[in-house]
Amino acid sequence: MYYGIFGNLPPAESLKANATAIDNSTNPNYTPLMFLEAFPEFTGKASDNLISKWISLANDTFRIGTYGSNWELAMGLFVAHNLILKLKMGNAETSIDELLANANETGVEQSKSVDTLSVTLDTASTLDEYKGWGGLKETVYGRQLIDIIKACSCGGVFYVC
Repeated sequence: MYYGIFGNLPPAESLKANATAIDNSTNPNYTPLMFLEAFPEFTGKASDNLISKWISLANDTFRIGTYGSNWELAMGLFVAHNLILKLKMGNAETSIDELLANANETGVEQSKSVDTLSVTLDTASTLDEYKGWGGLKETVYGRQLIDIIKACSCGGVFYVC
């Protein structure tokens, strides 16, 4: 028996086993084909090898026991978000100057003018909702993923590096 500030505590293994934020479920197989069926806009844009690498990271991050029927969508949105960021960088033919320019931080365009027409959108209040979510807020796919993470009540478990 362990004694702590709040009295006798059970062994750590028992605490871990009963913690609701820990999910040791085993994910089913998620393949590049499944991803491309759900997100056909990426067909021909990225190799199966690249997609598989992002699927592997998503598989380590998202557990079906936590996300339930939203698991496939969370997996796909994670992969799509990261592919967009990768594809933005360019390909083997992209010059080093273009790579460096593409690597710069970007923001949401808030103003545009064409001849006498000018449009400005106030996106700050919309993006404020996603403060603290790192790069996920940079794409539509990432923002959708944030909403799913929040809906599944596991925002405190998802770590943004």
